[in-house]
Amino acid sequence: MIGMAASTVTKASELPVSLLEFHPEEGFSIEVPGRPESYLVLMRGDAPHLTDTPVAAKLPTPEGTTVRLRDPQIYARSFYTVHQFSILNPTDSDGDGIDDLFELRHPLLLDPINPNDALEDADGDLQTNLAEYSAGSNPAEVRQATVSFATSDRIRIQGTLRIPAARAGTTFPAVVLIHQGFNSRSEWAPYDDAFNDASYVTLAYDIRGHGGSGGTFSSADFDNPNTTPKDLQATLAFLKLRNDIDPTRIAIVGASIGGNLACVASQKLWVKTAVNLSGKTSAVRNLAAEPNLDLVSMFHIAAAGDGGGMRAVWANELLGFTTAPRLVEVVANSSAHGVAIFNSDPTLLQRIVDWLGETL
Repeated sequence: MIGMAASTVTKASELPVSLLEFHPEEGFSIEVPGRPESYLVLMRGDAPHLTDTPVAAKLPTPEGTTVRLRDPQIYARSFYTVHQFSILNPTDSDGDGIDDLFELRHPLLLDPINPNDALEDADGDLQTNLAEYSAGSNPAEVRQATVSFATSDRIRIQGTLRIPAARAGTTFPAVVLIHQGFNSRSEWAPYDDAFNDASYVTLAYDIRGHGGSGGTFSSADFDNPNTTPKDLQATLAFLKLRNDIDPTRIAIVGASIGGNLACVASQKLWVKTAVNLSGKTSAVRNLAAEPNLDLVSMFHIAAAGDGGGMRAVWANELLGFTTAPRLVEVVANSSAHGVAIFNSDPTLLQRIVDWLGETL
């Protein structure tokens, strides 16, 4: 028997079921609509009023998306309820002293249905995950290194590689961070931790002619398919050759020309998902050397007043060329460009991380 329930945040009728499935080898699955301001927990029990064992949990997802929750255990008779909790008031499903949302946002270290991980010490600093959570410190200390690699046209690219702590043998998902033109990878330094805390490896690199990278850069390279896309290809190749990176789970988050390159990577199917800050449609077409765009799994972001409103127009235009999952955010009352948008909307960075949690 399958049951539906909810916390005080929603009523059961607001969580219509789109799929119920039982497989003799893979267990029970249920699909319900996602919510951007709530996370979901699947509970199992022996009776409708005794569904008290958490078996799965999912981060918030964009409006209009579907969330699948699965119980891999096989039982002859079970009852299930799906609970929806506000991200502003997360519960502690496994009773380990660490709230669900914190555990969901540290997926390689913590699990909201595993009470034992609270007493582990993933980063080896003699503080348990619970102690670090209680103190407001990071349970995943990060190792950082400067790396370099060559492009196909022999330009030396320099970047900063950051690897969070995790259990031995972990292969990480990775996020490539690309700066805007006439800046450097250092523009991402204030935001690295948000991705690393969520257990992503990050690699912020300098586009050719910027920062520590070789080569030259001119305004013509904003549209040149034979220069900056090669920097990105070399960056992705570097990551995919590492034995601690899952080559099927790489994302790009880019600002301005970096956002355009994120779109190019989506167009070329080089990565699983991408985020575009302040991109421009015509530049994407030029960098991809393809007039017809067919993007997939992208979050497009722009400030309403950036470029006299044109960046918002292009964000929505690029959304129209994107196959689901897709999302657009136009930040009101702001003309900020690139990473400066984070100053206009302090919640935006975490929403990007949550987007990656669902699409990467």
